[in-house]
Amino acid sequence: MPLPRRAPQLRSCRSRARVMTGDDDVIVEFVEKDRALSIPKWALAIPEWVPSYVAKFARLTWTVRLADAVEGPILKRLLTDPRMRPFYEYLTARRKRDGRYKLSARFPTPEMWAEDSARQDEGIRWIIWHALCSAVDKAEVAFQAKVDAKRAERQELALKVQELAEALEYQERWGDSPYSEVFHTEGSKLLDAAADIIEKVATETGVGWTVVDRKSHDLEAHAFAILIASEFQFAFGNPAYRLTATVTSVALNLEVNITWERVRDWWKAHQT
Repeated sequence: MPLPRRAPQLRSCRSRARVMTGDDDVIVEFVEKDRALSIPKWALAIPEWVPSYVAKFARLTWTVRLADAVEGPILKRLLTDPRMRPFYEYLTARRKRDGRYKLSARFPTPEMWAEDSARQDEGIRWIIWHALCSAVDKAEVAFQAKVDAKRAERQELALKVQELAEALEYQERWGDSPYSEVFHTEGSKLLDAAADIIEKVATETGVGWTVVDRKSHDLEAHAFAILIASEFQFAFGNPAYRLTATVTSVALNLEVNITWERVRDWWKAHQT
């Protein structure tokens, strides 16, 4: 079964986006890196409705980010804003009939972590981390017209290279190629392969991008919501429209909260 479609990874996620193993040594490694920077620990009052694993992780390893002028306010909102309470409560709630989580984490996998509560905690941390990354490194939105123009440009280039390959093949066949001996026999094959690659790139233009048909006043929220929904799809097997809407509204500190219906429409359009 193929992995779910992912949104592009953002720059600030790459250094520490790896999955925690649950070993204390890994936590210590992260803490020591932060201590080496001589950044004072932040006495952040994290509400009790935030899972203890996420709260501990924030206090031990995100102290530098909490002190940052850009990342600090975003991370504090994701950990303390009252609007986030339903987010945490839903992801930690279990069904009465079978004791399973209402929305169970699929990543990390059971092969990586056997205990379901540990996987759930890490899945929640994964979403919070990527919400921070996505809010800091603002995603670009591509308009459909721009994507179509870029695709056409690449297809035209592929056609030109293919025409050159055919012309060179004719010269090679009849022995009047003006090129070197190696290129005399292999040039048309190289150009033909290059044309295939360019055509493939042209076909895939726009895959994974946040593409919209028309301009909108909430492009930033649109792009952000697609990224978070993609991470939910990856970690929980579901784009989680309501939870994505909450995270989007809080992380971007929107005056008017994004509705789950709008996230649903954005996500469905992104999948087409």
